[in-house]
Amino acid sequence: IKLLVKQAKRLAAGDYQTPVSINDKTELGQLASEFNSMQEKVLSREQAINHRLHHDPLTELPNRNWLANKLAMLTAEQQQPFAMLHLNICRLKQVNDTLGHQAGDQLIKEAGKRLSALSSEHMLCHIGADEFIVILPAVSRDNVHHHLQLISMQMHEGCNFQDMHLQLQTHVGVALFPEHGHNPQELLQKADAALNHCREARQHCYIYDPSADTNTVERLSLINDLK
Repeated sequence: IKLLVKQAKRLAAGDYQTPVSINDKTELGQLASEFNSMQEKVLSREQAINHRLHHDPLTELPNRNWLANKLAMLTAEQQQPFAMLHLNICRLKQVNDTLGHQAGDQLIKEAGKRLSALSSEHMLCHIGADEFIVILPAVSRDNVHHHLQLISMQMHEGCNFQDMHLQLQTHVGVALFPEHGHNPQELLQKADAALNHCREARQHCYIYDPSADTNTVERLSLINDLK
């Protein structure tokens, strides 16, 4: 009984690795066996919950929670530069409105599959809807265009949905660390601003440029004052 009480305290403290061993064929031995079975099931459920917390259910790629942790780690270390690419799939809304969300989901999953196949060094996450983030370690302004070209080639081929050929095109906004920001929030804002400019200019990709960034505090303040 003391061993079982000790095991219950271990479980309450989050220790699921140490089984309880009681050489007894009576009810106490059966109870110890059930403790071990419960321990394995709780561990399995916690692992599933943790996986779901950090992964997108549609693509099974890392999600926004994972991205926040990864960016915090990369910017805290400050050991090497990296490029952050913010991608979105073109015309996904029209696909959803015309063919239904099942077709849109197919495009999203296909985009995730192709981006995952680019390189084992790339860090990829799906942050929701038609948007992905790709982190390229040790990539600076000098060699980022090579990687953008690889992404464009990977996405060039369309995909089929119910005998209909759908184009898989993307817009890509680029922010560079440490050139465009020293913390996750700054980098995400700059990559998003670059993506917005890319959409408006109808370009395939765009590297953040402060001169083209209209999302300033002064502009927001002016809009609020005008209202």
